[in-house]
Amino acid sequence: MKIVNIKYLLIFLILLGAFSKASATLYIQVSGGQETGLPISVVPFSVEGAERSTLEDIAKIVKSDLENSGQFIATPFHQIKQHPDQQKAIQPQYWKTLGVEDVVVGRIIKASGSRFKVCFEL
Repeated sequence: MKIVNIKYLLIFLILLGAFSKASATLYIQVSGGQETGLPISVVPFSVEGAERSTLEDIAKIVKSDLENSGQFIATPFHQIKQHPDQQKAIQPQYWKTLGVEDVVVGRIIKASGSRFKVCFEL
């Protein structure tokens, strides 16, 4: 008799599970984050072997992409008084006075024909 009752109970639970809807509520709490982007400077790239006016402004494109990501706030070009084109030429004290710890520097070098080599460092 006991086995029969357990059998009916098991069938009842299976049918109950098959015909009932499952629902759940998901709560997401963000407890940290960043309200503004990280300060960064993108130095205008130096140009070797070509006229600057004939080339796209690569630094402007990089700056725009970084700002549009929402993760960075770039220093306006008119505030940048030093123009290093390699990491070893960066003077950290100057950039700290601008409130910046990360600097993107680079250079554009004419290779051959209409080809160019673009080098950049962070």
